[in-house]
Amino acid sequence: MKSEELQLKIIPTRNPKPDFYEDYTQVFSCWFGVWTETYRELSGSDHLSSDDFTRQDEALALFSKGKCLGMVFMRNENLDSPAVIHDSYFGSWPAFLVNRLARHGSSMTIVSYLTGSQTARGNPIDGKFKMQEVLMALSALRFLDLKTDVMVATPRVAVGSGNSCKLAGSEVSFMGKQMHGVDIECVEFLPNRVKKMKFSDVVYKLWNERVTYGSNELKYNLELLGG
Repeated sequence: MKSEELQLKIIPTRNPKPDFYEDYTQVFSCWFGVWTETYRELSGSDHLSSDDFTRQDEALALFSKGKCLGMVFMRNENLDSPAVIHDSYFGSWPAFLVNRLARHGSSMTIVSYLTGSQTARGNPIDGKFKMQEVLMALSALRFLDLKTDVMVATPRVAVGSGNSCKLAGSEVSFMGKQMHGVDIECVEFLPNRVKKMKFSDVVYKLWNERVTYGSNELKYNLELLGG
């Protein structure tokens, strides 16, 4: 696929407004279709609840000719809140890991559901850039934009998403866990490390020409975090 045909859109995953409702629906449909099939392959069950979508803050989605081809989700949390510490996201991780992450600061961005449509898989951008690597680089730039203290992800080891995180500036925090029967790892991104990363011209072009919806709502969420 050609990079000049792609556009990055940052879309809230709750309460879509009329001006971006069509894009919102495209993002949800892409996510739901890809992950229903993924869960069926991993565990034999295609049950997927939409609250995994609506509990996020936003999707960083790549569009081409009006169609969503891939995305990654981001949400911001306050680690000073006991309600956050007991969130199911942290339920399978040892307590020391959460404490370690909290030492970086109280505001955390969680990046999840790195998603590529069937069209995007095996079809590198400009013939050389993998969709998942571009999306993770864009999420790293968004992390710097949000100014939270740390960003975390839990990539699946076997599909190479851990390497996409590494190329975006992550370091492994913990290994040896499984989810849906596959090995995963917890990785963390810190601002000073991400700032040293050099991404492709394609990534910077997509970032600089991004369209952001619902920025006032996100600002309100960050103010609640103390950001």
